[in-house]
Amino acid sequence: MQAEVTAIAGQYFVTQDLTPEGSTFIAQCTSGPLAANLGWAGPATLRSTTQTVADSVRFNYYPRPNERTVLREEPRTVDGQPAYLYEFQLAWDAPGYDASGERAALLLIDVGREVPALLYISIPNTHAELYGVIDRVIDAVEVL
Repeated sequence: MQAEVTAIAGQYFVTQDLTPEGSTFIAQCTSGPLAANLGWAGPATLRSTTQTVADSVRFNYYPRPNERTVLREEPRTVDGQPAYLYEFQLAWDAPGYDASGERAALLLIDVGREVPALLYISIPNTHAELYGVIDRVIDAVEVL
């Protein structure tokens, strides 16, 4: 389970079986309803909530210290619904990790319910040939 959502659906694959912390390292494309305590207070908070989620995933799932470079940060519309996209690259120098960085994209969508939906795509630089998938997935998102 991922701390930023209350339920999760999607796909992932293992890119490193065992990290120095004793866990697996994955690439993923997952979504779910946003968890509480991440700042959501309606559509006016899409930007700030997405930034809070980005800080949370950076802290929870990546080696530290790491450096973040924001690649895209923009309001969007998905199927007529307000949304916010935050895409970033992380870099680290952590012994025992196959990857030295990762590209991630977060798309938070106000789906007209109590909480928004979060799409989280992450691809370690060991699989950089898949970075183009990020745009294809984001462009194909529909609100059901």
